[in-house]
Amino acid sequence: MNESRRVFRLTSLLLLYPDSEWLDLLELQTVVEGLEDEDIRSHLRAFLDYLKGNELDQLIEQYVNTFDFSGEGSLYLTYASYSEQRERGAALLSLKELYSETGLEMDTDELPDYLPVFLEFASIAPDGVLETVLRERRQAIQGMADKLQEQSSPYSSVLSACLLAIDLMVGGGLQ
Repeated sequence: MNESRRVFRLTSLLLLYPDSEWLDLLELQTVVEGLEDEDIRSHLRAFLDYLKGNELDQLIEQYVNTFDFSGEGSLYLTYASYSEQRERGAALLSLKELYSETGLEMDTDELPDYLPVFLEFASIAPDGVLETVLRERRQAIQGMADKLQEQSSPYSSVLSACLLAIDLMVGGGLQ
């Protein structure tokens, strides 16, 4: 698995709702330290430091306040992109079909545009398909990252690492 795909898998996990089984900091630290890109490591270290500095109930409260109670912090890729439900529904169906065609079995009740699901797909998607989908969704992820940065959310570090991995995968610098 190349570095970008490892980052997609790791960031997928870090963006899930925190619970008692959610993380093993020692294992995560080992994975992060094994990454070659210093900028990606730096962003993920910052997030791991945040995790280490807080109890589970504080992590849950921060997560809920960031992603559940704030329209600004949605983790759904199509949330801000489509004004009409029909357009968003078509985009969701398209993603779900793509996942199925490439072997990702959605064993979750989440929508296919939920960023952790999308990043899980990115960690296993075939080359060619992956680059196209990353180009199509990069702007939405950048928008999420910008909103989290404005809120000074610790999760902005996770999305920054994800964006760097996308840029490595698709040739860098896409806007």
